[in-house]
Amino acid sequence: MSENWDRPNPKDLDRAVAAARQAMPVYGDILAFYGRVFQEQAAEMETIAVTADAPDAKRIDVARREGFPLISPAELPVDLTHAAALLLRLCRAVSGATAPLAAAAAAIQSAANDHRLDLEELLKARRHSPDRFAALATELDIPLEILTFFADESLAPSLVEGRRGLAAQWKEESARGSGYCPVCGSAPALGVLEEDGRRFLICSVCRQRWQVHRIRCAACGQTDAQKLYYIYSEEEPAYRIDACDVCRHYVKTVDRRRLARPFYPPLEQVLTVHLDLVAAEKGLAPAPGVNWGD
Repeated sequence: MSENWDRPNPKDLDRAVAAARQAMPVYGDILAFYGRVFQEQAAEMETIAVTADAPDAKRIDVARREGFPLISPAELPVDLTHAAALLLRLCRAVSGATAPLAAAAAAIQSAANDHRLDLEELLKARRHSPDRFAALATELDIPLEILTFFADESLAPSLVEGRRGLAAQWKEESARGSGYCPVCGSAPALGVLEEDGRRFLICSVCRQRWQVHRIRCAACGQTDAQKLYYIYSEEEPAYRIDACDVCRHYVKTVDRRRLARPFYPPLEQVLTVHLDLVAAEKGLAPAPGVNWGD
C-alpha cells in the first residue's frame, strides 16, 4: 500500500486487511472489526484540522543538538469534538468483535445517551488525568484496558495530524541513538526493518517514524551484540522480538523483506499481540519512552 500511513487510502486499507485475513485466518473476526476502525480513522484524518504550536527556536535547537523530543505527548493538540464523535462511531463498529468490546461499547453509548458521561471529558482525562480516567472506567464498569483502547483509537487521528505539523521542525539526518520518539518522546510501538536493511521505529502515540542504529537497544542504548538478541519463529519469518539482556526490554519488529503483503503499522500492531505475550512470559518489558514525571 501507499507509504502515506498518516492519511491512508481507504482502498489500500481494505487490501491490507484482506491480505492479512487471508494470511492469518485465525485473526479473521478481529481483523474485520479493526478494518472498520481503520476506515473510520482514515475518514477522520481527511476532515480533521489540528494545528500544533511550534516550539520556540531555542527549544528546537536544544532538541536537535541534545537529541531531546520537541514536545511532550500532552502538548500534542487534539480536537476533542471530532474525537468524541469518532468514539461513538467506533462503538457502533463493534459488530463481530469480542464480547468484552461489545459490552464496553454498549456501556459507553448508554452513558453518553443518558448524559451520565461527557465523552470529551473522558478523552481529556485519558490524556491528562490517569486517576480520573481509571475512576471513569470503574464507574462505567468497563475494564481499564478496554476503555483505554476506545479512547486511544478515537484520539489517534488528532494526535497524528497534530504531529504532522511539528515533524517539519525535526529533520532526520542520520540514525538516532535514542529509542523514544523524536517528536513527542513516547515509546516505540513497533520496529521495522526496511528492504535496504535500515531499522526504523514507529511511535506508539503520534506514529512518527524515525531511523535508529541497527545494533542498539532502543531502551538502554546497549551496543554489545553479545547482549542483544531476538526471538524468532520460522512459522512467522516477518516477525521477531528484539530484546536486550542488560535492561530486559524489547521492541516488536516487522522485517519487510520477509513480509509478502501490504504493510500498515497499526495493522501490524494488532497482528503481533501474541509477541507481547511471548515477551512477557520471558520477563521482558516494552521499551519505554521519556519519563515526563507523570
